[in-house]
Amino acid sequence: MDVPYSATKEHLYFPARNAVFFPGGRPKSEAALCAEMARLAYARQEPNFQFDRARIQQVLVGIGFRECRFCEKPMGAQGQGSHGFLAIDKASMLAVVAFRGTDKNDLSDLLDDANALPRAWDGMGNVHFGFARALDEIWDQLAPALADVRDLRLLFTGHSLGAAMATLAASLHLPSALYTFGSPRVGNAE
Repeated sequence: MDVPYSATKEHLYFPARNAVFFPGGRPKSEAALCAEMARLAYARQEPNFQFDRARIQQVLVGIGFRECRFCEKPMGAQGQGSHGFLAIDKASMLAVVAFRGTDKNDLSDLLDDANALPRAWDGMGNVHFGFARALDEIWDQLAPALADVRDLRLLFTGHSLGAAMATLAASLHLPSALYTFGSPRVGNAE
């Protein structure tokens, strides 16, 4: 499968801007599906940070995901904060949770990345404080949605900050698989 790639500064900083998602249709491999879902999680309303819900839902329906639940905890009037979505394809018994990574223009993301002090994590050692805070912002929305897909194969994915959030989420709710891209170190060996 050919995967289009652009090394331009605009596509690096804004992975979803003017993007054509899933140009070859739904990938056969879970890894390729999760890579593109992680990129899709960057689709936002500009100049704000809220998800571009209509665009995301249109893309997901085009690859067989008929249901989507958005989890966002905006901070302030600009919608800054953590973002994730749960895409559900009951026909193939698959659900994917994708977390948005660091948006270079979202101050709350930058602060989460920078706050590397250790924090106790659910009896499992210490984790990066900022990454834990980012997941905490939306976990109360995501956890109930996960209960609705317990009979489906569940994948967690994300890039950058989103990869860290996916890793922490996997420690709270065990997925069938975890696919991360460009993940920073999330915590200690525990």
